Amino acid sequence: TVANISASRIRTLIRKGIAPKVFLDANVWHYIEQNFLYISDFASAVYSVTKLVPNGKVTTYRAIGNAIGTHAYRAIGNALNKNCFSTVPCHRVVRANGQIGGFNQGEQKKARLLKKEGLCIKRGRVVSFSQKRLSAKKLISLKKHAIKS
Repeated sequence: TVANISASRIRTLIRKGIAPKVFLDANVWHYIEQNFLYISDFASAVYSVTKLVPNGKVTTYRAIGNAIGTHAYRAIGNALNKNCFSTVPCHRVVRANGQIGGFNQGEQKKARLLKKEGLCIKRGRVVSFSQKRLSAKKLISLKKHAIKS
């Protein structure tokens, strides 16, 4: 059911990383989610690149940074931590050494999601990391292809 809630409250919830979809018509939430509305341009850039990482693959904070032209890797992590859009697979972003790292729903949940996608996780790291990792170069290529489509 759609509740009576102000637009400013919706924007605030999204910026805090809380999906307000229970307060919205499904079509309205879908439009907000598809267009990354009510978030910063930086977060939108991070989410757009992260969305390109396919099932069964991972990338790093550094690769995302290189793809969007920044060295603000901690800011990328912070943006991903506030992700409330189900279309952004932030669990597929790991540290440069293959360690799965943090996740706003907990490391165990992140490991379960990655395992569900066919990745092997041992001692908090992606097994065969070099084969499963998408480089910045590949992300940039995917980004260019997505822009053309």
